[in-house]
Amino acid sequence: MISLKNNAFLKEKSANLPSVSIRRCTEEDIDRLENKEETKSTFRKDLEDGHIMIGAFLKDDIVAYVWLSFQKVYAPEMGAWADFDGGYIWRGHTKKEFRGKGIGKEVDRYALKIAKELKKEKVYVLVETDNIPAQRTLESVGFKKQKIISYCKFFNLKKRSDKKI
Repeated sequence: MISLKNNAFLKEKSANLPSVSIRRCTEEDIDRLENKEETKSTFRKDLEDGHIMIGAFLKDDIVAYVWLSFQKVYAPEMGAWADFDGGYIWRGHTKKEFRGKGIGKEVDRYALKIAKELKKEKVYVLVETDNIPAQRTLESVGFKKQKIISYCKFFNLKKRSDKKI
């Protein structure tokens, strides 16, 4: 979770950032993705449902994106709905050849800027425990670990536990 009461997430800029533009995505932008048609269909529905997709563009190519929401989001890997008292960043991705250049960090900063403009006080994010690069990026813009949610899904058996950090 990050508190948006200050501008800490806006301070540091990445020096090795390629010339990309970052903005809210439209339905037309989803067609530019290299994802499967099934994923594009899901993304279109999420836009229709009011979720916000933010993309980093190099010319006409989307090289990174993240989703921002202020409503419940279903987390299929946990088999549960995520409902927070603020914003929620999810489904982030940076193309492999653009990782480590600060693009993901700038997309996250843009999402936080939107949340602040919409007068939200907090933003949360769920990250896989083994996704260390994403954790480092999120910590670099001010996120702090709050808890570890362990889950196991084996056929129809689901087990979940929360551990506060």
